[in-house]
Amino acid sequence: MKNLKRALFLDRDGVVIKSLVIDGKPVANHSLETLEYVPGIRDLITYVKGKSMIPILITNQPDIARGLIDKELVDEMNSRIILETGIEEVFMCCHDDIDRCDCRKPLPGLFYQAKRLLNIDLERSYMVGDRWKDVQAAQDAGVIAIYLDSEYQEPTPTGIFHRIESLEECKIKISVGDSSHD
Repeated sequence: MKNLKRALFLDRDGVVIKSLVIDGKPVANHSLETLEYVPGIRDLITYVKGKSMIPILITNQPDIARGLIDKELVDEMNSRIILETGIEEVFMCCHDDIDRCDCRKPLPGLFYQAKRLLNIDLERSYMVGDRWKDVQAAQDAGVIAIYLDSEYQEPTPTGIFHRIESLEECKIKISVGDSSHD
């Protein structure tokens, strides 16, 4: 493929916007009124755009399939996130585990959609996620995985990934990764 583009894939809840945490487990935000950005997200997006990377939101939203939130509200939240952060594209899975789709992380289907539709070079792209499913999906798609450790009370990723504690550290990982490809 010619003119392959690099991307920074970003999980939505917990990486771009703050998740609610109940009993140590992250829960998706269902309200425009309480939408709050993770510190450093706008700066990170500006940084990667300066490196000619496309910032892409890649998110599981199973609460749509579960009937807990309307897809229209999730779309409205995603539109607001795009407008306020500079994210350029959204790839979303609205299914639950029982649907057995290939787009629900930890499966890599959303990455393959982005590759096909936007001509993305997955091997030179990054994924920032705050859950093991994000890391697993990135690894399976051949994307460089970065784990934002939010210390949830759930399994942590396995395999090869970079662990960070803030989005500021993400810029360092991308910068170091880029210099190793030169």
